[in-house]
Amino acid sequence: MTYGKLKQKILSLLDLKTESGVVNGSVYDAVVSSMAGAVDSAARKISASLKSIVKHTVGEFVGTDSVTTSAPTGFIALKSVSIDGKEYSPSKFFISDGNIVGRGVPAGQAEIYYYSYPSSVDGATDATNIEFDGVTFDLVAVGAAIELCSEAYPGDAVRYSTLTDEYDGIMAAAFISGGDCRHVENVLYGSGRLL
Repeated sequence: MTYGKLKQKILSLLDLKTESGVVNGSVYDAVVSSMAGAVDSAARKISASLKSIVKHTVGEFVGTDSVTTSAPTGFIALKSVSIDGKEYSPSKFFISDGNIVGRGVPAGQAEIYYYSYPSSVDGATDATNIEFDGVTFDLVAVGAAIELCSEAYPGDAVRYSTLTDEYDGIMAAAFISGGDCRHVENVLYGSGRLL
């Protein structure tokens, strides 16, 4: 997906795009000038919630009692870690002062898969590729449209509510389809419930 496609979707959601093209004027200009910030904000929130961007890096864990390596740029959380070919649970690691720290794991070369924030779209052109697609793309478009709604239509509570309802519906569907719900019954109703 490209930033241009995302921009067109946002303009469409805000009714600033017609069959014959884009509606020009001061409202359009205000929305477009604020769009990159709104997209970045929405993308960061959604990426943190859905953990939709997975990246890979190679690092070197060093130390004795606990091993450390620098956390990569944009790091949200660990997905998996392999040190010298052996897989370790992310629960054996924690983040401290910008470092990934492991306890009960050896030092060595590590393959690190992690959830990441997307790169900023500030300064992006319409041809710039963005790091998310599918449901995340739709959520970012609606989330940015929500943030831009007050600039385009101050006081239009119906439009704002419509956009937030659409966002909530897509987000709920993303969690249901992407999540592991097999243990919900035991957590809520079983003898070992956490509530």
